[in-house]
Amino acid sequence: MRTQYKEKKSDNNLICQSSLQYKNLDEIKDFYSLPNNFTDYNKIDFNEYKSEDKNNLIEKTYPTFVHENGICCLKNDQDNCLRDSNDNVIKFHESSFGNCKKSNYYNISKYNGGYSIEYNENTYNIDYTLNQKKINTILDLFDKTKKELNYFQEFFDNYYYPDPFLYVDIERTIENIFNPNENTNNNFNKNNNNLFGKYICKSDFWTIPLTNNIKEFNNQIDEMEAGGNTSVYQGLLKGFEIVNKGKHKNKILILFSDGDDAPYEKTFPELISHGMCEKIRDHLKDKGDNFYMGVIGIKYNAKKHTELVDCFGIENIYEANDSEILENKINQIISKGRKNIGITKLSDGQN
Repeated sequence: MRTQYKEKKSDNNLICQSSLQYKNLDEIKDFYSLPNNFTDYNKIDFNEYKSEDKNNLIEKTYPTFVHENGICCLKNDQDNCLRDSNDNVIKFHESSFGNCKKSNYYNISKYNGGYSIEYNENTYNIDYTLNQKKINTILDLFDKTKKELNYFQEFFDNYYYPDPFLYVDIERTIENIFNPNENTNNNFNKNNNNLFGKYICKSDFWTIPLTNNIKEFNNQIDEMEAGGNTSVYQGLLKGFEIVNKGKHKNKILILFSDGDDAPYEKTFPELISHGMCEKIRDHLKDKGDNFYMGVIGIKYNAKKHTELVDCFGIENIYEANDSEILENKINQIISKGRKNIGITKLSDGQN
């Protein structure tokens, strides 16, 4: 996942925004009963858990068998002996030496929200503690991420980029292209962004609002820094949102890309197959706007990118290997757009 900041004001006041919409947590199979919104999901301190060995994390989701104060019990991660529905401590056999037997006389099995303990022909259903819910959520996220990353798996043992496709709501994303704040679960404050952490929500790129001030525009571009990995769909979704806000009836969108989507490869194809590009074209046409868009691959053959071809049309995709060619290709796209929608220059005073 690559996220975009909203308008830059100061590094401490940036809001990190994913252009994706996410499922309610009860829609995700095997989710572990955290509060039912993405904000709470995001509050999980991912950095706290990502350095943990996976087996250690799994162990923390089970109670620990201990001997204390003359009884044997199973303790949860809050250091409390487990209790039955009548709030009585669930006691187990004790040896003559005061040590608890770790034998097979009880059985623990997980269910979606806790674990069941079978002992002395009784079954006790115990809810996870909040910390156990968080750990199970992280483990579930790790598992879904790893299944998606394919050939990236060996490089992502710690999963610094936790945004698996199974958590994304494709239909709601497309529905809210022009109203991204209809579902506020995609906004993260930089200072309390835990799950996405420093690897995703960074301050070295941000969204620049529509402007006629070329100098200020260039200054902001110069301050940005490129990083690894690519999520074309994040840029496109944000670009569509900004284009829609423009007052001018003639609009051009140019996408620049230097590579294929990585590490997440499923999201963009699904957005395209669900009609993302048709949505923007139809919406702008219904508004009475004239719209044209093209792609320039920077030292990259974007025509091999199936989704870009499906969205833009192969005849609107170009490649540039140096700054001179890049300028030429930009002018080509503007010229082509001019023929279609009557644009004579980048701006005529309106945003």
